[in-house]
Amino acid sequence: MVFFEVKSTSDDTHLGDEDFDNRMVTHFIQEFKSKTNRDISQNKRALRRLHTACERAKRTLSILSQTSIEIDSLHEGIDFYSTITRARFEELYEIILVGGSTRIPKVQKSLQDFYHGKELNKSIHPDEAVAYGAAILISDTSDEVKDARIEAAGGVMTTLIKCGSIIPGRQTQTFTTCERAMTKDNHSLGNFQLTSIPLAPRSVPQIEITFDIDTNGILNVSAVEKSSGQEKNYQNRK
Repeated sequence: MVFFEVKSTSDDTHLGDEDFDNRMVTHFIQEFKSKTNRDISQNKRALRRLHTACERAKRTLSILSQTSIEIDSLHEGIDFYSTITRARFEELYEIILVGGSTRIPKVQKSLQDFYHGKELNKSIHPDEAVAYGAAILISDTSDEVKDARIEAAGGVMTTLIKCGSIIPGRQTQTFTTCERAMTKDNHSLGNFQLTSIPLAPRSVPQIEITFDIDTNGILNVSAVEKSSGQEKNYQNRK
């Protein structure tokens, strides 16, 4: 008998309607650039406004065959106006059949009817689609996997979960006040503050930090001051 050990798992936890929105956002970013020779991809406020408008347009296209997007002063005082048809919107994405049941003609017809007759992508074997996607995902992210670390006051950097650890996984370590180490070369995933720590001599407070990565690769961090029970939590879904 052969046993296999799963080293890690990952998937796209945001797959769904947001992907359609993002495709439309990308489309209009390119259109705005072609019209004005200006790139808004780094303008967070403009992207938020464009994303909201695209989400509204997507819903409208479920009812109407065409809709418009109008945003005043989208970037550098420039107004943006455009239209998009349902046919053009449907060209921005593909429907890939996944799983053996998608071979059933009735399932395929229902999908096409739901997406207004859009052609289904049958270029990938439905039984192999998940493995194919996993291979693409790991090829795109293999160079990005890093240790999961925590920074305390003064630039302390301590590794709690090492790169390549089996997930789901959980690691806990206790810290105290006035520790030092530099962390300037690390990439920040997020931050929070544990406040109202009871007054005590240096190195007396005990703060328990826990990193917990679930099967979806989502990192949950908790910090608990042991004497008071004061607790703070953070979740990173990036």
